[in-house]
Amino acid sequence: MGALWKYSYDDYPDGTHCLYKTACVTKQTSLLALAMGTFDVINISKPSNIGGALIRYPRYMVPGFFSGLVFGLTTCTLTQMRQKDDHFNYIVGAGSAGIVIGACRRSLAVGIPLMLLFGLGGAIYKEVRVRGTEFFPHLKHEYGTFDTYKRDYTLTAERPKYTGME
Repeated sequence: MGALWKYSYDDYPDGTHCLYKTACVTKQTSLLALAMGTFDVINISKPSNIGGALIRYPRYMVPGFFSGLVFGLTTCTLTQMRQKDDHFNYIVGAGSAGIVIGACRRSLAVGIPLMLLFGLGGAIYKEVRVRGTEFFPHLKHEYGTFDTYKRDYTLTAERPKYTGME
């Protein structure tokens, strides 16, 4: 299981190692689709046997797998063809992933809004990568003591100097 998490989409620059990057995106979307399918089986559809549960999973797994596949291939191929690494590649790649989900649902009412929403998300993701920031930065968590009400442990306050005599 540890090897499953070791590779990342950001390991190589855009436009190179297309199959590797596509596998990274497809891994994430497939795992998200598996979680959504499990949530559906446990909380929504509640099938009475294992066959009913197994029939529900492709409804989530197929669009999840193919949306990641289409996003990875579209983004990398556009970067190679255009010789530009910009936001447009991510907008088109994410929009095509939204259309794939709409096609799997056989609904334009699902596909068009997802295309716009995913396209906006792709542009935001590229902007975050261009600026060198992170979506979820790693914060160092500090634990308090029994008298935490006396101290301010916010991110902006100065930390008290510990003398060891407290």
